[in-house]
Amino acid sequence: MHGSRRGKRIRYRWLAHYLGVRPDVRLFVVTRTAKPVERTHPPMPVVRIHIYRVEPEQMCELLRQRAVLIDEIRSTTAGLTETRLARLEGGSYADTWRWESAEQMLAAFGSSRGWPLRGDTTALTAEIIAHTGEIIDER
Repeated sequence: MHGSRRGKRIRYRWLAHYLGVRPDVRLFVVTRTAKPVERTHPPMPVVRIHIYRVEPEQMCELLRQRAVLIDEIRSTTAGLTETRLARLEGGSYADTWRWESAEQMLAAFGSSRGWPLRGDTTALTAEIIAHTGEIIDER
């Protein structure tokens, strides 16, 4: 019992030092965690838009690897609802990926290190620009 009191005393001294109060001031530490805040509205969907160039001779390989990568993402993570690839004026492409929420997108990004085709697919592109946006209106 004496050892646990000493440990608490050291933690309180450290906390007092951290908070900038005298160590002899009695500190009350609340160890109970707060209840999670419930959302009053569902999370908004987000899109991740990549704009890039692809050499014409690599387009077939990009489409093949992109399809495999999308299937892999959908089988390992939740939230990817839609992907679209559009050819833009000037020869670049806009690759739009829609996620149910930003949290699911970030979770997928966190696990993306385990997807071997991620780097291979990106290597086929050039001049990559990425934008992330929250959907605020749909009709």
